Amino acid sequence: MMVGTSDQIRRVGITYEHTKFLCCTPYLVGVGACNSTHVNQLAFPKDMDPYQSNGTFYYFPIEYGMVSDTEAQGSIGPYRINITTHSIWYMLVVNCNDDKDKTSTTVRLRGTSVWVNPFGYLPGQLYGQLPVYWTLTILYFVFFISWMISSCCYRHSLHPIQYAMLLVLAVSFLENMLWGSVFVRYNLTGTNDNIWNGFGTFFLATKLTISRTMLLLVCMGYSITNSEIPRQQQYSVLGLSLCYFIIVAANHFATVLQDHGDQISYASKMLLVFLDAIVSATMFIWIFASLDSTRDELLKKQQYVKRRMYNILAVCMGIAVGLSSIIFIGEFIIQMLSLEDKVWLGEFFFTLYWEFAFFFILVAVAIIWRPHRDNYRYAHVEQDGEGSIDTVAQQSNEMEMTTIGNSNPDSPLAAVVEKKP
Repeated sequence: MMVGTSDQIRRVGITYEHTKFLCCTPYLVGVGACNSTHVNQLAFPKDMDPYQSNGTFYYFPIEYGMVSDTEAQGSIGPYRINITTHSIWYMLVVNCNDDKDKTSTTVRLRGTSVWVNPFGYLPGQLYGQLPVYWTLTILYFVFFISWMISSCCYRHSLHPIQYAMLLVLAVSFLENMLWGSVFVRYNLTGTNDNIWNGFGTFFLATKLTISRTMLLLVCMGYSITNSEIPRQQQYSVLGLSLCYFIIVAANHFATVLQDHGDQISYASKMLLVFLDAIVSATMFIWIFASLDSTRDELLKKQQYVKRRMYNILAVCMGIAVGLSSIIFIGEFIIQMLSLEDKVWLGEFFFTLYWEFAFFFILVAVAIIWRPHRDNYRYAHVEQDGEGSIDTVAQQSNEMEMTTIGNSNPDSPLAAVVEKKP
């Protein structure tokens, strides 16, 4: 058994004919790749004495004694290692018996390894996420209370977006508080319960699904430029949202399990990442296509107040997408080049960015569609008479502009503006 930094772990073994062997096998001895005195032992490079640790690795050979004619038993430890080198550390346990030898045995391990950092049980890569979640918990709580107070003050004729925003903020607050509590518990006790991880994943997937479905409906102009959307599109939105929830929840739960040391097969993880990329790309392509179509429709109808709202939303989303593309490419390069062990101190930055990017978009939507004394400015209104479609927002804006330009407070127009609902 060996405990060492990522750099030292990589050095262990012998590369022969483009294949990495961790042990010095009889075959490698026969071809001269290692010394016969080290047969069926962990292979170390010549400049690395396993019994002369320099604080970056520790080697513990396990010796077995026969307890019966067919069973051998060995033990190791208990050992306590005081690690002082900042790095990603691994524990490598290798059975160097020749698997082609009919007398070789299967090794079963039983025991516990406990890793504790100076600040607690949380791994270094995850510790930086702890303040992120509690900061977001406070921000979402303040945001939720402010939105609820504003909605109560302007409770007459609230728009569906404003109700949906209330739900998103409540779920976001619960999600971040749950993750923060799970991380505190893990850091203090060293126990990680997958039941609570499951609840956190559920709230995360719910938050993302509701918010992005809400954003899609906003960009489609539902209840803003159109009183309803066709039934076929309703089914499409519902189906896409359901698929998005299931795939995002499964992918994130697998990621959480990996972060806490559980084994997920490479094929399963890649399949989940691929499906997540497909469903997310479909969602965002539809969002941007609908946003562009709605802006064009508002321009044709000369509804400039609403179009200005959509223009602000488009700019905010464009900034977020541009930055997200850069972050995504950087994260992809790190994974492809296997640089995680080199940049582990800054790994929390990716969680920090994606969480705050979501928060930024949510704030942008909240500012644009905030509760207002005239909530009708958001709404689609069918005009009587010729059947043309217009908005109260346009009428209200024109009246306010006329009032500002009229310096005579006794004018008939000013009296009309004062009586407007």
